[in-house]
Amino acid sequence: MAGGIIGYTRPKICLYITALSAIGFLLSGPINSAFFLLAVAAYCFAGCVYSFNMLTDKEEDRANHSFNPISETAYGKAVPFAFFIIGSLLSFYASPFSFAIYLLACSLGVVYSALRLKKIFGVKNIYTVIVTSLVFFLGQSLHPITSQTAANALAVSLPVLIVSMLGDLRDHDGDRKAGVKTIPAALGYNVGKRVAYSLYGILSISIALFRVYYLAPILPFLLFSLNSLRAGDFKASQLFVLLGVMAVPLVMLWK
Repeated sequence: MAGGIIGYTRPKICLYITALSAIGFLLSGPINSAFFLLAVAAYCFAGCVYSFNMLTDKEEDRANHSFNPISETAYGKAVPFAFFIIGSLLSFYASPFSFAIYLLACSLGVVYSALRLKKIFGVKNIYTVIVTSLVFFLGQSLHPITSQTAANALAVSLPVLIVSMLGDLRDHDGDRKAGVKTIPAALGYNVGKRVAYSLYGILSISIALFRVYYLAPILPFLLFSLNSLRAGDFKASQLFVLLGVMAVPLVMLWK
């Protein structure tokens, strides 16, 4: 039961989402007390939307052998609400603007899951970029948002798209049976794999081309991820990208 409860809260995904917000904050200024408020708020956002997603995606989770029975308990229904409330309080304490971004991100996450928008081709990818940018903006919400901020948000969304595509490749058969229109499910496994390889290349080139060198710590992890992808181990491949994203703010703090 404990393993199911821990898995239901998706700690790895929550930490990785938290890292996106931390990157946004650290690009704007040094660490202070607000950093921790916004980091925990970002964690709560991820906990809210991903646990809520488990409540709405039972059909494809069963098809992909990832169904968590906690989603059918009172605890499972309370978790998204608890995360939402805690994150709301923390983001509001940081600033009204932070709270507004938090509310928008959570609202988009709930609408995406509740309306089953992933059954519309391409929506998942667009949603991923938008929500990633909002989490990044949450980290920068105490500082002016400029055109450079928007460019950084797009750069950070690239590894997130890779993580999303790897999950889609892993679940392509179950998603297809459940009517979910991801790229691998709609256009085929091989097409999805080519898109994933393209995203690896785009991210690597973008770091040098657009001088977003703060993302460079991801690169060694991408090599391990690529190796796992070639071997068909999507879980390991995804984990390496997650670790790469989480390494970025740690390196920024170390410097």
